[in-house]
Amino acid sequence: MMRFTVAVLTHTPVWVFALFAVLVWQGMLALRPRSVPLWRSLIVPVGFIIWGLSRLALGTQDHPWPLLAWALLRSRYCRSAC
Repeated sequence: MMRFTVAVLTHTPVWVFALFAVLVWQGMLALRPRSVPLWRSLIVPVGFIIWGLSRLALGTQDHPWPLLAWALLRSRYCRSAC
């Protein structure tokens, strides 16, 4: 087990450790309480919704079932939440 760990660490590029350090630093900064504007909080969810819809609508699928399932669930959610 120790040989494997040493092999992984010695063959890992230096930039991976730098990236890991930056991500840990960003994570530590994110632990502090702060206020964020609503538009900034919605960037990632809206991006994933657009990405998912584009894959459903423009993907190479033989059947329209994924798009129909999404539309059905969306209509049910909107009926109960809107």
